This record gives sequence, structure tokens and C-alpha cells, in this order.
Amino acid sequence: MELLDEARKLSIFTAYNANIDAIVYLKGETVQRLINGFGTEVVRRRMEEFPRQIEEPIDFVARLIHALKTGKPMAVPLINEELQAWFDFHFKYDVKRMGGQVGIIANLLANLDFNKVIVYTPHLTKRQAEMFVEKPNLFYPLVENGRLVLRHPREAYRDDNPVKINRVFEFRTGMTFNFGGERITVPYSGRFIVSARFERIRIYTEPELKPFLPEIGLQVEGAILSGYQGTRLRYSDSKDANHYLHEAKNDILLLKREKDIKVHLEFASIQSRELRRKVIYNLFPLVDSVGIDEAEIAYVLKALGYPRLADRIFTYNRIEDTVLGGKIIIDEMNLEVLQIHTIYYLIHHPRRQSIERGQTQEKP
Repeated sequence: MELLDEARKLSIFTAYNANIDAIVYLKGETVQRLINGFGTEVVRRRMEEFPRQIEEPIDFVARLIHALKTGKPMAVPLINEELQAWFDFHFKYDVKRMGGQVGIIANLLANLDFNKVIVYTPHLTKRQAEMFVEKPNLFYPLVENGRLVLRHPREAYRDDNPVKINRVFEFRTGMTFNFGGERITVPYSGRFIVSARFERIRIYTEPELKPFLPEIGLQVEGAILSGYQGTRLRYSDSKDANHYLHEAKNDILLLKREKDIKVHLEFASIQSRELRRKVIYNLFPLVDSVGIDEAEIAYVLKALGYPRLADRIFTYNRIEDTVLGGKIIIDEMNLEVLQIHTIYYLIHHPRRQSIERGQTQEKP
């Protein structure tokens, strides 16, 4: 309780991804219906192709079955905005709630009565704004008459912004279904996220707000940043991931310009190996702390040159491999803290517990 009382004195800036989570609690019969609708061989062929983004319904079914067979939490981007109607027709959502690390964390910190919580997303619609809690310590930054002003998110939305809806399919250990002649039993509980990655949804700071990031930095002790997984390698207007990650680096430097605040980055699943490496090598060196799950640890380890350990984590899901992987990432990226979160446990790795250079597993 003493620790929480101290934490409540802090002010935090959180950006960039807030969305609406539409949640489906998966049942075996629902999965069976999807397989039967497309045919086992059609699904199997697409699974072998392993689509890294969802452009048509069979891409979704193939990646979902793969996730269920392995019991691994996964997130795959939905890039075809027109497919939203297909999902809404085929699934009844059990819950709709605040989603996105920033939206969830902002509501949590505000409810815990932190001194001041400033939340920012470049796409704030009325539907999204209404999902933020009504607390007097929760603010959204705006520029009015050339000055920075803070208002509650419900007073700051714009209706012309796109609504970002992530569809979350939660599955539980022991769920069964037939896949051809094979009886599949889901080995671990987890979730399969169909994350909206449409052309017009981008992770950035609006140009009019950017010059005020140092002023926001002066008002807070720390920043929690997330959503970079929503960046595309290329856009139709000739901008690309390099452009947005360059801007993201500048944003972090601007937040720290007047005061050396602590910056935490929430790293989420990125299907593109190229984009994954860009995020790791551009942003990890600028932050103090990273939040990650065990599957994402494996992806980062592969990018850093540790494929054997990454494969062990994917295959066996042993906590000792996850801990070793976390220590390697702290050491390689010079982080102060790595926070590992899974559906079963949470590990907080401070740097003092990381292994010394030279003691890490040799890169194959």
C-alpha cells in the first residue's frame, strides 16, 4: 500500500494506440464451422503458405487454426478494411471494451488515482472517447490558440477520425475440434488478435502537437508508448516505416528534452521481420524499459541473432528459456528493465539481474 501511495504522486504520459476490442470467446463448434465452410484441404494449403496479414477470410482461418494447434498468443494484421463486414456477419461479440495498451493503461492509472494521466492517440472518435473513464485526473492534449491545453478525452474527439476495432478471439486449454482426420486439442490458453491495420490508421504525433512534447515531458515523470506494431512498411502516399519511425525517435527525444523522464515501450507482435527489426533497432536504444510477452521475446531474439533459443521458446514454452531470453535482450539492448507478461505470470527483469556480456548463449 505504501508503494501504491508513492506511485499515486506520479504523472504519466501515455500514447499512441487506443482502440475498441471486440471479443469472442471461442468454442470448438465455432472453429469447426469455419473449417467446414472452407474445407480442410483449402485451410491446410493456406496454413502452409502462412499468410502474415489478413486480406481475405481464408487467411484468418488458416492463422487461427495454427494459433489453436500451438496454443500460442498471436496477432495478425487485418489490412482489408472491407473485411470488417465479414467478421461482423460471422461472429457475435461477447464483449466490447477499451483496447490498446495505451487506452487500457490510461484508464487503469486514472482509476488508481495517479496525480495526472495524459493520454494521446491521433485517432480519437466519439465512440473511443466514451470508453475513457470519467476521472478528473485524466486528460487529452490539444493545441488551442497556439497553446497547449489539457481536456478530458470526451471533450476532445473528432468525428472525422477512423474507428480502430481489434477483434480478439480468446481460446482456452482443452478446447477440441476436428481438422481432417486429426482431433486437435488446444494445449494452452491464449488469444488470437485480428488487429486493424488500415491505410488511414497511423501511429504518429499530429504536427501541431509535436512542438509541445517537451512541455508535456515537463509535466510528467514517465511515458508509456505503444502501437508501433501498427506501422506499415509502405503507404500509398509514398511515406514508409522509416518516415514514421524517424518521427517516433524524435518524439521520444522531444519528451526527454527538458527533463530526463523514464520511457517505457510496449512491444507487440509484428508479423513483418523487416518492420520488427526496424522497431527493435530504432526505438529500443532510446527507451528505458520494454514490455513484452514470451512469443515476442522469441521474435526479438531471432532479430538479435539467437534463433536456437527463440525456437526453444516457441516449441517448449519453458519459463527458464523465457528468463534467459529476457536477460539476453536486456544485455544486448542496454535496457534498465524488461517486463515479461504472459497469461500465466509476469516477470520484472531489472538490469542488475541481467547476465554479464560474454555469458550469453553464443549466437549460432
